[in-house]
Amino acid sequence: MRRILAIGATTIVLALSAGTTSAAPVTFTYTTGGSTTGSAPGPFTLSSTDSTFSVLRAFNDQIFDFADITDINLDYDVLLGGIGGGAPRIVVVTDADHNGIEDGFFSILLGPAGSFADGTLGFANSGNLIAMNDVGRYDLGGIGGSFYTNYAA
Repeated sequence: MRRILAIGATTIVLALSAGTTSAAPVTFTYTTGGSTTGSAPGPFTLSSTDSTFSVLRAFNDQIFDFADITDINLDYDVLLGGIGGGAPRIVVVTDADHNGIEDGFFSILLGPAGSFADGTLGFANSGNLIAMNDVGRYDLGGIGGSFYTNYAA
């Protein structure tokens, strides 16, 4: 199945310190791969088929723990194919010891809870993916956890 998705700038909000109500957006540099087109700050167009892929990589220059993130959301426009089959998703690469070398990764799936599939075309926002604690939203297989779990895990 062919899927085409246009993504605006992803917003990640990071709490500045525990117990504070202030937060700051995280800034990124971007690279693309596969069938992705566009340039910073976006929009980017990602398309895939059963035998092709596309990827948008966002690299931040700040060190922080995932637990410090209070909001991850993205605006997107589904042009063809919808959401399903684990795509699209956000893949978070981890560096637990902050040495600049990847230690693992995990995925956060888009789409409605339960099925994570939606054939609806058009503009949408993922909502705050951090606030969604539904089972199946997170795939922690790349860091030794369950492939079908929630934020709490």
